[in-house]
Amino acid sequence: MRPRQYIPVAAACLAIQFCAGVLYMWSVFAGPIHGEYGWDQAAVSFTASLMLLVFVGGMALGGGIADRIGPRLVSCAGTILFCLGWFLSSLLGSESIPWMIYLSYSGMSGIGAGFVYSCALSCMQRWLPNRKGLASGLSLSAFGFSVVFFTPVAELLLSRFGVAATFRIFALIFFIVMMPASLFIKYPAEVSS
Repeated sequence: MRPRQYIPVAAACLAIQFCAGVLYMWSVFAGPIHGEYGWDQAAVSFTASLMLLVFVGGMALGGGIADRIGPRLVSCAGTILFCLGWFLSSLLGSESIPWMIYLSYSGMSGIGAGFVYSCALSCMQRWLPNRKGLASGLSLSAFGFSVVFFTPVAELLLSRFGVAATFRIFALIFFIVMMPASLFIKYPAEVSS
């Protein structure tokens, strides 16, 4: 492996983690969804709990699949699921019932985030085998920092455009960032010397 060959892969992993971490900011959407759609507050809040459960399952499943077929395809599939879940959530409205967002946001986006999360973290650790702590710390920092960055963006979009448009805008932004980044995801063994 040539020196610094890991830099594009690491940058791609961090970009993916930065986008996927937004699942933790559901509380920013909960109030506007309750207000715009009139859904029960408990039903809206359950979306986050279910998403975390699916996200954890997605991490385990995605990591196992990536070990067998490689992280690039799993990351691309995860990106599609993640962004499609956001987009489908934008199609819901007051006439929809809450379980529909459980399928789109909690289900599709949750499992997609789990897939990309496990691929990005695993790649970072494999590319920096003697610095796994640094690799994990950078990866988790990007994931966590996304909430700090995207919360004010979401609040601005929600106040100007509403829930549906905000979901659509985020789906597009995430796809534009995550899909090209997923194409850079690979384990060091997949790189020719």
